[in-house]
Amino acid sequence: MLYLITPTGGRPDQMELCYKFMMNQDYAGPVTWLIVDDCVPNTTNFISYTPREDWRAIRLIPDHQWSEGDNTQAANIQEALNYIKSTLIDLVSAIFIIEDDDYYSPGYLTEMMEQLEGYDLAGELCTIYYNVVARGWFRNMNRFHSSLFQIAFRPSVIDQLEATLKHKYIDIHFCKAVKNKNMFLGDDIAIGIKGLPGRAGIGIGHQDLESYQDDSSGEELKKLIGEDSKYYL
Repeated sequence: MLYLITPTGGRPDQMELCYKFMMNQDYAGPVTWLIVDDCVPNTTNFISYTPREDWRAIRLIPDHQWSEGDNTQAANIQEALNYIKSTLIDLVSAIFIIEDDDYYSPGYLTEMMEQLEGYDLAGELCTIYYNVVARGWFRNMNRFHSSLFQIAFRPSVIDQLEATLKHKYIDIHFCKAVKNKNMFLGDDIAIGIKGLPGRAGIGIGHQDLESYQDDSSGEELKKLIGEDSKYYL
């Protein structure tokens, strides 16, 4: 059983796209999708409990509520981890952080499970970020850690993740804490998408960096994600 964690709230456009990308996954095994929605009003009601065969989606509404200026990512991840720890954890084969505003290719879950074989953590390096408003992109040369949205891990390292939730950049500290890991250079099976409406994130891809390369025509995005570029262009 795979468990997917999506911390969200107040980002309906992102969640609609995230839902499309998850429903297009070619992974054949059972999946539980934990969606932690901390905004009022909630914007994830459209997701059914059984969105597809062998999948169940569980919406978690935490006691805390997001307000302007808050960063509740860590609290929402902890909410989902608490749920996982309350289940038959021996049946959990892997956990993913599926961020609501990023692009996932149809083979993402399958490829990540192959990369995770024999390891406690797997993550794709050198993330590509694409800003849909600025129509620009850049490749982040993160060679020693993976962005949180590109990580899969075993339940055996939940303690290490929980210990790093106090940091602003969880992914850097989590990857460093786990020793038995596979940090790989892949085929950009997930792309960091920035600039969509809704509350902003804190990662480097959200910043207006001079290193963005122009893609006014949208051709680079088409090369990266093919027909799915229509959702952004």
